[in-house]
Amino acid sequence: MDNLVNILSLYWIIIERSGENKNEMLLNDKDLVDGNTIKSIGSNTFKYWQIIQTAILDCKETYESRKLNECFRSNYTFYIICGWKFISIISSHQNEGRIRETEYKFDVQINDSFDNFIDRWYFSTQLSDTWSNSDNYPGYIARLCRLHKKIIQCHEPKTAIELLVGELSDMLNGLKQTAINRIRNMRAYDRKGVIAYKNLLWLWNRLQMERWSEVQRPMKRLRAQPKLEVDHAVPVEIWFEKINAEYPEETSRDPVTGIEIKYSLSGEMYTRTELLSIINILGNCSLLLRSHNRSKGKEQFYDFLSDIYNPQQIELLKNALLLTDNCLMPNNASIEQIVKEINNRTGKIKTELIDFFDNTDKKRKDVT
Repeated sequence: MDNLVNILSLYWIIIERSGENKNEMLLNDKDLVDGNTIKSIGSNTFKYWQIIQTAILDCKETYESRKLNECFRSNYTFYIICGWKFISIISSHQNEGRIRETEYKFDVQINDSFDNFIDRWYFSTQLSDTWSNSDNYPGYIARLCRLHKKIIQCHEPKTAIELLVGELSDMLNGLKQTAINRIRNMRAYDRKGVIAYKNLLWLWNRLQMERWSEVQRPMKRLRAQPKLEVDHAVPVEIWFEKINAEYPEETSRDPVTGIEIKYSLSGEMYTRTELLSIINILGNCSLLLRSHNRSKGKEQFYDFLSDIYNPQQIELLKNALLLTDNCLMPNNASIEQIVKEINNRTGKIKTELIDFFDNTDKKRKDVT
């Protein structure tokens, strides 16, 4: 019931208010028991019901068809796109009766722009932690109010497209740099923390067709039900064993100062603590659809894959995920080799992700 009240209130505010006063962008408890306000919400809902219903259902269909429900459950993010869709449908109705080519061009450009927007919108609001600031949601509602006022006075399709698409671009541009910085700085320091990579790896899996073709297949043994999980390529237990053998804890600190000693690997300096945690950075992780968590033991990734794939299939998966033989078979690899390759893969993954947010021409390969 709360969601219904919130979204109907949003539509009423878009229709009735100018967007100039942020304090008027949310209804409080007093508003919701005011007879005149409730009557006005009811009459507007009745008047615009077909458009409201179409806007909500269109957004829901797009959200679900693009599988964003696998990553997100944000009401505010959904409400804002429903508000924009509502305004775009009003604009479309204003263009009815024009030559068919004009109507078709309007619908195609609006739909393409929305499809291109929605993924970046959901990921950017999460990466930017947008809704943690209580001013942001009413701020976006105010933008929709102002957009609505412009659209109802606009009867030129080209201008309407510029207004509607421009609003989507402006909303993304306002979040882009924060989202990109979050990607650049994202780092987990322990095994449990790698769950923070899940949504970004979900997106990364879909940025290349070769990768998506490989990872969408379930990796399972017997009849176990597979599920999506963030998995380490080099298992934690294997890594800890290697670090303890080469850099024992008892010799990892200066005997006089007690400060951790730094070791040089591939031109970079690391303490033992830093080496232990490097196994949890993005470059050692993948999001896989599989039936059990192999990374909790000492089973090499290659050994796990050998149970379900032939060598050719393993090679295809390895290349698709930008993994190396040392990551698949770390037992015989040096610590320096593994660290270098994990860092390289981290950089490649983050570069691809940043390019997606920085370049709106980039599209997911799992949707048409």
